[in-house]
Amino acid sequence: MFYLKNWFNSEKPLFDHYPLSILKENDMYFPSFYGIIILNHSKSSINKWLTEPVWSRARICACADGGSNELREFTLEREEERLGRFTPDFISGDFDSISSDTKQFYEQEFNVPLVVAGDQDASDFTKCLQELQKRTNHESLKHVYVFCTFGGRFDQAMSIVNTLYLYPDLHIFLISDRDITFLLKPGLNRIHQIRSPMCGKYCSLIPFNGPLKVVTSGLQWNLNEQMELNFSTLISTSNAYSETEDDFVTISTHQSLIWSMTLSKED
Repeated sequence: MFYLKNWFNSEKPLFDHYPLSILKENDMYFPSFYGIIILNHSKSSINKWLTEPVWSRARICACADGGSNELREFTLEREEERLGRFTPDFISGDFDSISSDTKQFYEQEFNVPLVVAGDQDASDFTKCLQELQKRTNHESLKHVYVFCTFGGRFDQAMSIVNTLYLYPDLHIFLISDRDITFLLKPGLNRIHQIRSPMCGKYCSLIPFNGPLKVVTSGLQWNLNEQMELNFSTLISTSNAYSETEDDFVTISTHQSLIWSMTLSKED
């Protein structure tokens, strides 16, 4: 853990983020120990970003309930000899979304365990994450990549974001077809790879647990210590990157903060 002096005039932890490495097979920052979760309605995300190397190099892969329908459809579009290359290690949920065909496909064809998670106070995503951690014994599993969508029901999107706050010590990256979203920790955060061809034009800072004092550098519209992020006053959406040569932006925050960045140049 590194510490730097920042605008709070005290030592704060430094966190370096390389969010696009998972999408670049030969990237030097490609994570060595990570998990994958497929959520419901993630078809466009997995069609665009999920590859065999990303799947095969994961320590553990899982589907949350209806996410198994999406993965099965994705799998059946592959050549027959590649059908088993995207087999999850387990499927969890209360199974109100998984189809009978999908159940049969994974249980009978590939012996995939179906884990009934009965906690009605937790979302399918949260329950799947709990099972993921249990099966890895919390080993060095620090990164989890979640294929999902934010284009469906608003309440489900908020539930997905809420899970990030439930697991602040895990680096959870939400990958949709258009963007990647994750939680910034209190301290100084550096987000790298903003000059990558896979990085889109826009980025956002969203204060779900505001009000927040946030200071940034490297953005087109930077925030300073006189500004406060909070719903009903100011949130930083549709921001962009400054025209410098730096390949990172810095964000100093005293509380957790949602960061979202668009992918590719197709904005």
